[in-house]
Amino acid sequence: MKKIIFAIVFILSPVVCFAQGNGSWDEVVIGTSFKTLAKAFVATADIQKIKKANIEKLEGMDEAKFRQRYVEAYAIVKDLPGDIKKEYGVTETMSRHQAIENMQVLDKPRMYALIDSMPNEAIARQFRQYLSQRQGSDEGRDLVTQVRSFWAKIKAKAGLRGRKDARD
Repeated sequence: MKKIIFAIVFILSPVVCFAQGNGSWDEVVIGTSFKTLAKAFVATADIQKIKKANIEKLEGMDEAKFRQRYVEAYAIVKDLPGDIKKEYGVTETMSRHQAIENMQVLDKPRMYALIDSMPNEAIARQFRQYLSQRQGSDEGRDLVTQVRSFWAKIKAKAGLRGRKDARD
């Protein structure tokens, strides 16, 4: 029964979003799909354990490595709405200390809000960029396999490299 409800919500979400005028149809489908994956991950993951591991990584990271990693992350979070960026102090030059503080206050409701606030257009742009970079290596692979590969890349950027989880 839960799977049926989940499937209905998953299928209807793009329709509702598109009706509200949140971008082109393909942007809404891509954005909503990844938002749904992200929310499912947050719902089933041990957030405290993940936060602790990532905070420890940041604390042990030197400033040069943090800058390098943050440039990659900022390319994605720069598309958050202004009020969210202001609330979390997201700037091109955010400090490692600020990043740690941001992680410490995150809980599931805040994570859901952050996921919802990411524009579909930005998610679709990142996905298209990923597909264009993988053009030759993804030849012959179906879209589901490509989405799984992209999702694995997102999880790796979030510091979940090599983590095996049956719920993913």
